[in-house]
Order: sequence, then structure tokens, then C-alpha cells
Amino acid sequence: MISAYAKLNKVQLEFRCPEVVPPVWGDEDQLIHAFLNLFLNGIQAMPSGGKLLIELARKSGARYIHIFVTDSGVGIPLEHRDRLFDMFFTTKTGGTGLGLPANLPEVR
Repeated sequence: MISAYAKLNKVQLEFRCPEVVPPVWGDEDQLIHAFLNLFLNGIQAMPSGGKLLIELARKSGARYIHIFVTDSGVGIPLEHRDRLFDMFFTTKTGGTGLGLPANLPEVR
């Protein structure tokens, strides 16, 4: 789903993952929903195309992983950064402002 949407929007996807990834605990549907929101936000932030990097990183011996989602868009304006997870805050026409706040507990 994401790869087709990315291709349609001229966005190159890159995925980097360590050889060994520990199991992820959580509600599978909520985690999928959370990451789909992040990936879609990244793609939508690049209306002229670009690159979306999804990277999993694990420190040696750690029981957890860090997941980084990076895009080559213009970035989030400083005045919006403190409000990203505020319920109903959006800068998108027709947006609900529920995507990131609804998924915050699962992402943490």
C-alpha cells in the first residue's frame, strides 16, 4: 500500500534494518495504523516527490529498537513542532488533527 502511494507521488522509499530485530510488543493493528500515519505524513510532506527513509536501529545488547522516519520535505515549521501531538491540531486542508495524537501511546 505505502509503496504504491509513494510511487504515485514520486517518492523513493528506502528501508534500513539491522540483521536481528527483537520482537515488538503491542497491539498489531494500532502499531500498523501508527506507522501508516507517519509514512503517509512523510509522503504528503513532499508534494514534488523526494525520499522517505525508514530506519530501524538497535544499540548493542538493547532489548528495544528505535524507528526513524525521515523525509526530504521542507520540514515542520518551528512554531508547529510543540503542537504535533495536540488533539485536533492540523495544518492540512480537510485534516482532522487526530493521526499523530491517536497513535502516540503506541509509538512510545
